[in-house]
This record gives sequence, C-alpha cells and structure tokens, in this order.
Amino acid sequence: MAVVYVLGVCVSAGECGFVLRGAAGILFACLVFHGIKKKTLRKGALALLFVLLLAGGLRYQLSARAFQRSEERIRIFSGMKVCLRGEVQEYTEAAGKAKLRVRNALLSSAYGARDALPASATAAMRARYDQPVGTILVYLEAEDSLHARRPLPGEQIEVYGKISPANAARNEGQFDFRLYYRTISVHGSMYGTSFRIIGGDPKPFARGLQALRLQMGTILDRLLPPQDAPEDMRRYLTEDGQGNGVFHLTKAVSLTARDVRNLQLAKAAVAGGIRVLLEQRGVTADDIASVELAGGFGNYLSPESAVRIGMLPRACLSKIRPLGNAALAGASMLALDGENWRKLAEIPEKCRYLELSGRDDFSRAFTDSLTF
Repeated sequence: MAVVYVLGVCVSAGECGFVLRGAAGILFACLVFHGIKKKTLRKGALALLFVLLLAGGLRYQLSARAFQRSEERIRIFSGMKVCLRGEVQEYTEAAGKAKLRVRNALLSSAYGARDALPASATAAMRARYDQPVGTILVYLEAEDSLHARRPLPGEQIEVYGKISPANAARNEGQFDFRLYYRTISVHGSMYGTSFRIIGGDPKPFARGLQALRLQMGTILDRLLPPQDAPEDMRRYLTEDGQGNGVFHLTKAVSLTARDVRNLQLAKAAVAGGIRVLLEQRGVTADDIASVELAGGFGNYLSPESAVRIGMLPRACLSKIRPLGNAALAGASMLALDGENWRKLAEIPEKCRYLELSGRDDFSRAFTDSLTF
C-alpha cells in the first residue's frame, strides 16, 4: 500500500521533469566521454551532439528569461489580494494542508475586471489584470478545500488569496526558495483562501492516479476502527462519520489519527532542529546550560513527557525552565527600563540565523525523529 502511494506521488510530481532532464544530461555527458575515449565518435555524431548542447543552452536561457518576467509580474501583486486562474496540474494533501500546482496561470487583482475598466484607465491599472505568470504553487487548508469538490488535473480553477515571489537566500544557511522553484519550474507561491472550479475536462489517467494517492493517504492516516482493535481497548474507541477510529480519553476529550500525526510532525521538527543545531556548534546535549521554553506551549508542556517521546534530549531534563508569556515580559522590561534597549540591540549581533528547510542534515534528522 505504501509503495503504491509513494509511486503515485513520484509519477505525478512536478519534480519528475527536473529528474528526467538531469538524467538526460548525465547520459549525454557519458556518451560524449565514452565516444572520445574509445575514439568511436564520428564527426557527424559529434556535430549533432554539439547542436543538441546549443539547443539545451538556448532552452535554458529562454526558460530563465520567462522565469524573470513572471517574477516581475508577480511583484506587482505582492501583498495584494489577487485572483489566479489556470489549469490544475496536480492536487495533494498532507498533515491538514493541501497544495495545488496551477500552470498557464493568469494573475489579476481580486477586485474588478479588465473589461470593466474605463477607456481612460492607465497602463498601470490595466497591468493588474490577466498577467501570465507561468506555474504557481497554491497552498490551502485541507479543511477549507474539503468544503468544495477536490480539484482534478486538467480542470480550470479560480483561486483567491495572496501571492508572493520566490525569495533568494539573504544570508549563509538560509534556504534559497528562488533556486528551488526554478529547478521544479515554478514561478511563485500563493496562499489561497478560497477557490472554485470554472471549467475544463479532467484528464482520466491523472484523475485516477490522484484519487488513488489520496485514498492511500487516508487509509494510512486512520486509527483502527473498534472491531479491529484489541478487545480491552474497544470500549474507548468509536467511529466518526467517515469510518475513522476515535479514541476517547474522557467523555469530553478524544484523540484522532490527525492529532497523533500533528504531534509526530511537531516532535520530529523540534528534535531534528535541536540535533542540527548541536552538530553545527560541535557540542552535545550535555553541554547545554539551560533550555528555556516560552509561550503557552512551554508553559503547559510537561518536561518529562517531552523527553519521553523524544522531543527534547534526556540530558536536558533537569535544565528545562518554562518562561510563560516571554513576549509580554520582554515588552514590560523595555517599557520600564531604557537600558534594556541597548541590551536588545546587542542580541542580533550575537545570533546566527540557520534556515533548516531544504538542508539534507535536517531532513535526515527529521525522518529519524518521527518515531516515538
């Protein structure tokens, strides 16, 4: 089941194009090297390979210019409420979030329409409608997307929300989203608040593959229904309207598979981040002087439980200190003592920003930390 699910993701993922192009480039280089080494590469074949190399370089230049033009158009709409129209390439769900890949996208202001503009409208006003921006990743809340029918590959969709251009890395260690998006042929990202299907015909194969992948993900994320659980646990289990198991801790408090998955992801992110930070500093958990937890999360978190599930290192158990509402306490300190402003200005100079997303060591640490 898991193999089918992963295969479905790989077959339909937009990244496959990048993988195939990379494999073709490596094969091309190997053929040229082999032909030169064995002296079997004829002049005609060498000329053909040279033409293919030039064509590949030209294609890259055209793609880079198209990416730059799309970026410039997206910046016009940065921070504004916009309407995006285009063809659905793929739709995926994971951990309560949904992601749309929309190609041949046209970007417009969410207010008004080009046809409604007066004849005296300026070029800047007209530029806010129907701007081609290539391929866009749209992030949605899965719960919101379920209120409407799930989009299918090949359908035309209209999404409302806010868009932003991909950001390049600004300092050492920060993830370069701009470079990443270029490798997967995406020109920007958008956080959608609502969408509707406006036309188009679903592609049969892609539609079936998407349905299979979503169904496999749903099955893998379910708690056991009561009839499949051990007999002494059945009295704590019921089913919701979709056949998912619900574990009742009390009459008022219950636990679902999504709750377990969210805790699993949060725990892995925290534990993986700590591991990478320790490796970057060249120290161990024993070298940490104190662990201070801020906010409601830190105030109500049980240190023993956090260590037991692997969220925090066991060596830090006696060093954990909850701070409560640290933001309010810090604001009060600044308001009451002007000397604290000088201390505050010194803090950024002592800090080093480390972007974890996209790092291979964090990905490995995150995966290793998923189990309880």
